[in-house]
Amino acid sequence: MPPIDSDSRWTTERFLAWTAPEDGNRYELLDGELLVTPAPTLRHQAVLRELFLAVHHYVATNDLGECFFAPLDVIVADDTVLEPDLLVMAHRTTRSRHELVTIDELCLAVEVLSPSSRTNDLRRKRLRLQRAGLAAYWVVDPDARTLLTWDTTSEVATVHHATVTWRLHDAAPPHTLDLAALFTRALDR
Repeated sequence: MPPIDSDSRWTTERFLAWTAPEDGNRYELLDGELLVTPAPTLRHQAVLRELFLAVHHYVATNDLGECFFAPLDVIVADDTVLEPDLLVMAHRTTRSRHELVTIDELCLAVEVLSPSSRTNDLRRKRLRLQRAGLAAYWVVDPDARTLLTWDTTSEVATVHHATVTWRLHDAAPPHTLDLAALFTRALDR
């Protein structure tokens, strides 16, 4: 395998053709820059598991689309391929399940904070996804036991401590996510 040339600008085409080393790290492309972060911790994965179960239940019960968790690349632009921890897509009616996911299919992207991803998750990835038109972006902070939410245009997060009531789109029924119970299940066992 050739060495990673992290000094040159990457494209989506180059990134998708490249074979990432099997070293346990996560590789993403953000505005032409290759991002490398360590594999998530058990704490991170426990929070992601509980969040996935809650969001997936809502999405599946109401037949709103599909819910997935990383690793799954999302093509955002010709120089950006991100891998949100959790994502919700509209139904894929005309495409094979084996094709790549594009930003226009995404309804929601969620990141669970880790020390190594904090700056990118809170700022760089959010801004890039908002510029691409993502309807909703969430960041879960396991340490603070909060959920931060942004829509396409908001610069300041709405911080949720106990619950968050949301709907995937205007025609969808509302769903209340009990954050306190989620964090208890994930972190207090």
